[in-house]
Amino acid sequence: MGSDALSPEVAARERTLDDLRRRMASVPGHGESATGHIPREQPLRRDLLPVPAPLAALLPDGGLPKGAVVAYSGAHSMLSGLLAAVTGDGGHAAVVGLPRLGLLAAAEMGAQLSRLAVIADPGPDPAEVAFFRGSECVV
Repeated sequence: MGSDALSPEVAARERTLDDLRRRMASVPGHGESATGHIPREQPLRRDLLPVPAPLAALLPDGGLPKGAVVAYSGAHSMLSGLLAAVTGDGGHAAVVGLPRLGLLAAAEMGAQLSRLAVIADPGPDPAEVAFFRGSECVV
């Protein structure tokens, strides 16, 4: 499907993702370009974070890759479930730009709040905050 067939909303999201990918590629890793370590002909494989079972079938590879920045809009209950799965399994996560997220609901679903960073007001560049505040971020 070409970008001509995409709705304006989806096309804007794709442009944002392309911008985020360019920014991520420019972040150096241990003094070298982090992208220089991966041969282009091999697909990128990362460990997956746990997700609630009903969501696993809906996600590519059955989960979310560790270190991913994920944009989500919709019911906070699904986000709370993802946070519960990740932090309840010992992982860490960050929520950026959602000041009204129900942390009590997330905790009741099993989220470990001590493993969750909440940045209610990220300022003008939430993507930059997500990249540099944690390695496993849910936005």
